[in-house]
Amino acid sequence: MGDSNPALIVVMAERSLLRAVEGALTTHPEFFQVVASTSEGAQAVGLVTASDPDVAVLDLEMPGICGVAAVRDLRGKAPHTAVVVIAGKKGESAAEAMRAGAAVHLTRRDTREPARVRAAVYVAGDGGRMVAPDGVASLVSAIGRSGVPDKPPSARRALTPREREVLALMANGGTNRQIAARLEISEQSVKNHISNLLRKLGARNRTEAAAVARRDGLTD
Repeated sequence: MGDSNPALIVVMAERSLLRAVEGALTTHPEFFQVVASTSEGAQAVGLVTASDPDVAVLDLEMPGICGVAAVRDLRGKAPHTAVVVIAGKKGESAAEAMRAGAAVHLTRRDTREPARVRAAVYVAGDGGRMVAPDGVASLVSAIGRSGVPDKPPSARRALTPREREVLALMANGGTNRQIAARLEISEQSVKNHISNLLRKLGARNRTEAAAVARRDGLTD
């Protein structure tokens, strides 16, 4: 997200969640600008493609929509828009959404806490990934059951020391900016390292790479 301009946000959720998310964001207009919103699932993807926001907040359980399919559509039609998904505590739908390209997962309970909503949107807009604390265990478990890449040990050993550092920080929720600051390198270098480690691990995205890192003890 830009340092001087507010992030542009589209919110798509059933009415009570819509009010909660909008309320959390509109109290800080210097950082967030809600440019469109809907509680109609059929309008969700079209609203995002028409608005071209920085971040889209999507309720996976809103009426009239298949949430995971909508995430895939959003990532295909609006690849520059980061997606924050809201789901229950069960890991399966959230795991599928994260594999489909969502950046951040919030539980419905999280939406009652405005600071968590703002943090989620900020992390997503900054290129990071984050899982709601209540959903971490079930999400990693669900990802593992459905096919975390199982590269041979030689592939993991091929990670350079720097790539291992980046992987550990990324798996613990670090954004590109945070990782760059921690390692004292540029954000572009972080992106290059992530691309390389995803390829070596056979992971399709940061979520799968994080699951591999947690499974194989690479997050310390």
